[in-house]
Amino acid sequence: MDRVVEISDASSRVSVRDRQLVVFGGETLESEVHRSPAEDLLCVCLDGRRTVLSSSTLRSLMAAGTAVLVSDERHLPIGLMVPLVGYSEGARRIRLQAELSLPRRKRVWQAVVRAKIEGQAENLIECAPDAAVELRAMARSVASGDVGNREAQAARAYWKWVWSDRSFRRSNDADGRNGFLDYGYAVARAAVARAICAHGLHAAFGISHHARENMFALADDLMEPLRPMVDAVARNLIREGSQDLGRDERMALAGVMHIPTLIGSERMPLALAVQRMASSYAGVVEGRRKTVEIPQVLPE
Repeated sequence: MDRVVEISDASSRVSVRDRQLVVFGGETLESEVHRSPAEDLLCVCLDGRRTVLSSSTLRSLMAAGTAVLVSDERHLPIGLMVPLVGYSEGARRIRLQAELSLPRRKRVWQAVVRAKIEGQAENLIECAPDAAVELRAMARSVASGDVGNREAQAARAYWKWVWSDRSFRRSNDADGRNGFLDYGYAVARAAVARAICAHGLHAAFGISHHARENMFALADDLMEPLRPMVDAVARNLIREGSQDLGRDERMALAGVMHIPTLIGSERMPLALAVQRMASSYAGVVEGRRKTVEIPQVLPE
């Protein structure tokens, strides 16, 4: 199963040997502290202040289909590298992706926004049941392309209730809760970006996001329904008393990729469901599907 490995020791040396990711630590950076099959890794998060790895190691990770995420001194991700090779029909699929008609893109965006709002409603069932009902009604009313901007309307209602207080603002960088969310979102974005590239799609060709400088517009689109899943993990951490984005908190947030989900009629961890979602979007691009399959959290 795909895994997320975080390398957060102050000093570490990373290598790939015999198709295994090996992390060395200790005073001389010669003591092996971790080993994983490279092909099983979804993402390697480099959070250490003095992590050493070679271009050969990066090439090996890219060849294995592993994304590499880099964090800053606040433990917030600032860079992402994803593999761009591995699918034999990539060029043809990218051409089809660039030519995807507006009506088909609008249909996919409708499904994405609807799934995101339904996930937000699920998070409010316990703390604000009336708001959850309101959001579910919004989800049902999402039009093709979300021309009524139900996504923004739902967000205003959602962030008002998801925490125990109503003072939270996503725009307030001083609120430490945003750090929890940003870290979890970055891990989910890395997972989606890797899945997109693995299925011969170009991450820059978005469905709704189209900023000229954004090389991961499609990842930003397809990860939207995953945000409520990250929100739920972050909220639980805060409720349990977490105040700082420490190692345990970062690993818990990265663990969102292992939560059980339902996609189509199958149950699988989110890491695998993301691959299924990317594959289904490739089917849309090739005209084999009308819309994308989106994972949902399994009810407890």
